[in-house]
Amino acid sequence: MTAFLRKFGLAYALAMVVATAPAWNASAQTAKKKTTAKKKYIPPSKRKKQTAYITKTDKTRKYLKLVGITDKDVEYLKGLRVEKIPIQEIVSVEFVTPYNQYEIMVLERKRQYSEAAAKILTCLSPALKYIKLPENNLMDPLSEAGYLYLSGASMHSDKKGHDYDMKKARREYANAYGVFKKITEAEWYYGVELAKLNMAYCALQINKREIADKLFESVEEPAMGDAAHGLYWLMDALMKFKDGKKSEALDSAIKTVVFDTKDVHIFPEALLLTAYCYEDTLDYYRARDVYFEVARLFHDTPEGRIAFASLQFIREKKLTDEPEDVGIEKVFFNSNEDVNETADKYIVKALEEDKIKEERRKRIEAERKRREEEKKKKSR
Repeated sequence: MTAFLRKFGLAYALAMVVATAPAWNASAQTAKKKTTAKKKYIPPSKRKKQTAYITKTDKTRKYLKLVGITDKDVEYLKGLRVEKIPIQEIVSVEFVTPYNQYEIMVLERKRQYSEAAAKILTCLSPALKYIKLPENNLMDPLSEAGYLYLSGASMHSDKKGHDYDMKKARREYANAYGVFKKITEAEWYYGVELAKLNMAYCALQINKREIADKLFESVEEPAMGDAAHGLYWLMDALMKFKDGKKSEALDSAIKTVVFDTKDVHIFPEALLLTAYCYEDTLDYYRARDVYFEVARLFHDTPEGRIAFASLQFIREKKLTDEPEDVGIEKVFFNSNEDVNETADKYIVKALEEDKIKEERRKRIEAERKRREEEKKKKSR
């Protein structure tokens, strides 16, 4: 410093300090502004509003325009003022949304599962920030959106289907995971445990095993008859099967099949998993029986197509041609049915029906393309 003063002089040094001071001062002020900046005030009249019917503990029911929510209160617009209702005084909430069940059903019939789910979420979007309000009507349509995404994922992961695309399947599982995660924010809802299990299922399907394990462990074993009972044991079976514990996986899968409410989202996969376990333990007779039932009951589903192909394999390789040991159940029920013969007849019939369906699908697709070409020509 002394050498610097000797070379340039004290006046020059002072001038440098004065020149740089505004810059240092400006940057300090900017930093201070950033730390002390407040949220921009939005007048109540310009806030996004969500209309709802709210029933309070005093049994009054009011139609209100909601404009915000805090940990303790829900805010609504009264004239130009914002009033508050303590959340603990609310019994139930019915949000007014443009959700239209018929429109969703039309999209679902067209197998446009992702579009149907997205439409539901668009309708519910303004109300979702109020999801923690007790006994609200968002849970059923939200669950429907989650299961629609799962249907889309199943469709795109079907290797024998026309819409096979694993990239899309993973995206649909991720979308479903997000929807079920949103449901878990409603701590009052009885289906939170089921939503967690669905999250675990989605994580397992996209190979996020650590996340799946953590979520599964956070759920207590549901009582028999509980909505989450079937999925709980299916998840237990799937994870044990992936770990190579086939015998234990079979026990868990059977619990799903026997005690589940035959949920269409769970039952076919649980049946298919029991067949996998039987096949892996070389019990081809039981595997044949289960594959046959899954193929017959759910023929036009991904599970049904997998079961049908597996049934064909077992019969083509003649794995069940040797006489089977007669079990006590056949003696007790006096069952003399030749399952091989029944399965073979079904395979022939199903192949013929599939051929007719495929020809029809091709005709419809050709007609659709022809109409599109005509529209393009007319628009030129």
